[in-house]
Amino acid sequence: MAFTANEVEAAESYGAFPPLHIGARTGRILHVTEAFGGGVAAAIGDYVSAAPDLEHWLLLSHRPDFPVSLPKGASPAGVFHLPDGYRARRRAIADVYDRLRPDRVHVHSSLAGAYCRQLLTIPTDDIVYTPHCYAFERQDTPSLVRAAYWVAERLLSLRTGVVAACSPREAQLATRMGVSRVVHVPHIALPVSDAPLPSEGRRQRPLAVTVGRLCPQKDPAFFARAAAAGPSLDWVWIGEGDRDLRRLLEGAGVRVTGWLERPEIHRLLSEAAVYVHTAAWEGAPLALLEAVGAGLPVAARDIPALAALGLPDLTATPIALAELAGHLAVPGKFRDRHLALLAEALLEHTSAVQAARLRQAYALGARSACADGSVSDQAGGCECARADHGTGPLGGS
Repeated sequence: MAFTANEVEAAESYGAFPPLHIGARTGRILHVTEAFGGGVAAAIGDYVSAAPDLEHWLLLSHRPDFPVSLPKGASPAGVFHLPDGYRARRRAIADVYDRLRPDRVHVHSSLAGAYCRQLLTIPTDDIVYTPHCYAFERQDTPSLVRAAYWVAERLLSLRTGVVAACSPREAQLATRMGVSRVVHVPHIALPVSDAPLPSEGRRQRPLAVTVGRLCPQKDPAFFARAAAAGPSLDWVWIGEGDRDLRRLLEGAGVRVTGWLERPEIHRLLSEAAVYVHTAAWEGAPLALLEAVGAGLPVAARDIPALAALGLPDLTATPIALAELAGHLAVPGKFRDRHLALLAEALLEHTSAVQAARLRQAYALGARSACADGSVSDQAGGCECARADHGTGPLGGS
């Protein structure tokens, strides 16, 4: 793992963490996830970078088929590793929480959300939850299973201080479940700047590219059918995962690269004519936002998460997607109009907005914002009413 942080290993026997020599201070955040990798890892890295004045600690286990490095510039104070097993993970979370006593526990993904919200030693108001796509949105499980996921989330919402939703869709779903404190913390679409310039005249056909794990959520079968229907384009999938899905893509003429280093991904994005997104369900796909940052139009499948983002020209079938990708790959008025609508839809996806919303999410819960932007404890009154007040690191401004 390419962390620059102090890395703290958990002993296999448990109850055997090395001593931590840290002082008590405000503004300490503990991030917890059992699914560290891909978009979740990138999002956590962005959150760490967005609030550099806070002390961020990570408690995580990573997915074996995902790249797991944090983005450049994201330097947490320390990293704990989450063991395997339900009981061991709950003990680990309880132990780390007891040792760090963070101001907020920011939990990422559904399982981590369940672990943390079941621990009554963590105050409800201190739990900030980002599902990164609710489990009941999955389309690869029976409807009864999805209903059970919904019931579980509805019950656990009573133990949620704030939902820091990664997308408008996620915010809408949290509100429908009765969560009273919901903040949309957008992912960011940054310009890609570290890629070499594409070589002119290298490609006879425009390049259509996507980035993601080969898994049912990303629906490589939909991508393969679109590729078969769009022979005027070269189709490339950047990512790794299920071998059967890889063979399916390659059988449709798609080049599967496996996981690449970020500069190489950026090089392919710089050479591409269009980005393609075929996921069957989503949170807020960071790879798509990165493609927008590279200046690419997006041919995407019509799913609720992307419709809620306001993405233009969504399509429902592989054939329609292939046709759209072909049109967007050609310079002209249609592509220009699409790019303008895309920029408008993602207007809030900036570092400044993300930082402000994240601080808002952390400031909610047991504390509330004063008129001057400082933070007050509900029991203690506004800091701005006290002569010696200073804005706390969770309060903004």
